[in-house]
Amino acid sequence: PRTVVVWFPADATIRELRGKAALLRFSRIPLYDGRENRIAGVVLRRDIMDRIAGKKLDVPLSELAVRPEFVPETMTALNLLTMMVGRRTHIAIVLNEFGDYVGIVTMEDAIETLLGMEIVDETDAVVDMRVLALDRNKAGVKRKKKKR
Repeated sequence: PRTVVVWFPADATIRELRGKAALLRFSRIPLYDGRENRIAGVVLRRDIMDRIAGKKLDVPLSELAVRPEFVPETMTALNLLTMMVGRRTHIAIVLNEFGDYVGIVTMEDAIETLLGMEIVDETDAVVDMRVLALDRNKAGVKRKKKKR
């Protein structure tokens, strides 16, 4: 879900984001272009780390971006997994029926859905991202009600 996605502006440089933990935590990071509902690409952690090692810190992330796959939120897990394997991609941008960005989905998400269980590794801070997304959504609704 969109509420738990880590993403950066496409025009940000590596120098600007160097201290962000997400640069090390996630292998693929979506980039937005101008508005947060417009995904411009996906940058790979490996490419960022290569530039850091080469001391090329003023490179905009957009120069490292690859074009992501876009999928409808109605796509089944099996069709998604088949598409990802066939196109050799591990992340896709999910769009609703209006073409609005609603989140990302990974190959791991598709496998977890098909297996009916979470795949948790030693670096996962959260066991179930869906629960985290619901909790964040509820907190946002409560804040909006308090403002009224």
